[in-house]
Amino acid sequence: MSNRIPERSEAAEYYWKYLDRIQDTDICAALERQGRDTTQLLRGISEEQSRHRYAPGKWSIRESLGHVIDTERVFVFRAFWFARGLGA
Repeated sequence: MSNRIPERSEAAEYYWKYLDRIQDTDICAALERQGRDTTQLLRGISEEQSRHRYAPGKWSIRESLGHVIDTERVFVFRAFWFARGLGA
């Protein structure tokens, strides 16, 4: 696995507003650190807090996290699809 930032030709221009913000070039280490930090943050949120909505019709922390998890699953599926050459 490569621990490098993509070349400009490897990602659509739209994504560079995010990719240009990368400071740590060891992507695997950054992902591990973010995982630990996120787990620590979420453990500090009670069951009641996780279900709180700041306004009617707005998502709770629990729903927001579920959406992020679902989105990650889709991205992993897409990555496998392309890695296996099925998207060509």
